Amino acid sequence: MSKKLIGLFISLAFLVGGNPAFGKDVAKKAGALVTRAIKTRQQTQISEDNWESEKDDLEAKYEQFLNKNKSLLSETKRLEEQISDTNGKIDFMENKISEISRISKELSPFLDSVYTELSSIIQTDMPFLLKERTNRLANLRKILDDSKKPVSEKYRKVMEALFIETEYGNTIETYPDKITTQGKTALVNIFRLGRLSLFYQSLDKKITGYFDTGQSMWVILPGKYNSDINTAIEIAAKRRIAQLLELPLGRISVK
Repeated sequence: MSKKLIGLFISLAFLVGGNPAFGKDVAKKAGALVTRAIKTRQQTQISEDNWESEKDDLEAKYEQFLNKNKSLLSETKRLEEQISDTNGKIDFMENKISEISRISKELSPFLDSVYTELSSIIQTDMPFLLKERTNRLANLRKILDDSKKPVSEKYRKVMEALFIETEYGNTIETYPDKITTQGKTALVNIFRLGRLSLFYQSLDKKITGYFDTGQSMWVILPGKYNSDINTAIEIAAKRRIAQLLELPLGRISVK
């Protein structure tokens, strides 16, 4: 556009060249127009350059936004999958809790019945380690009655007590204890042979006896059993190696 204007003004200047005054005025005006046209073109070019720069910047930002959006969509999908997985675990745990609650309600009566059976055994059994066993039973009752104790601990304690009582049938032991026989109380050495028999021997080894379950009392044995009972006590105390002994079992004759 500026080139056309310049050409037009040059043509006019040429046509009026015969009138110097008029020509100068036209040339002056033409020069002003040319200068204005050039400035307008320069400003347009600057605006176009600025727009191109702004356009490039906007396109770069748009690309960044697209990438960011893609990243956010991917992260959102991952979080949704994680939430879904977590909800699945929550449902599973809620079902487990419900199942545990149901088992706990069913297990409590069972544990009480086992406790009752253990109590009956200790009350009717031979009186060995009586204080230890009754204390264990009393502590077990406290645990079963404690609402703050989890059912798992109650179960473990009941099974532990049951196991200990069961093991008495497979072991021998000796320990000092006080017994009452023939109206007299004396400190003696007790020898327990599993759950089969319970013997005692005085500390001077002169008197030997056993617990008669039929009469629920201690009965003195003939002196002929002193040696074997003493040997059994020594073996149980691990002061002698194991050996075969003839001990009075079953229906014992005290003659």
